[in-house]
Amino acid sequence: MNYPNGSGTLNQDFYPVMPGNKGYFTFTTVPYGVRSLTVFVPNQAVPTKTLGPILITVDSPNTTVPCKQIDINP
Repeated sequence: MNYPNGSGTLNQDFYPVMPGNKGYFTFTTVPYGVRSLTVFVPNQAVPTKTLGPILITVDSPNTTVPCKQIDINP
């Protein structure tokens, strides 16, 4: 998750999505607003696929990322 920190730079927070969680992940440090999301498959260290960045709007405690935007097998 990428978002501006208010001082002219970009914060990047990483949240792993564990197998069996059906894509569910949680975060508590990202403020509301338009944010970008980059997905690394299987992980950021050695990605075989990278999706994004895509724009999402974090506007509630439970934000849904449209699955069509992060589909690795379209």
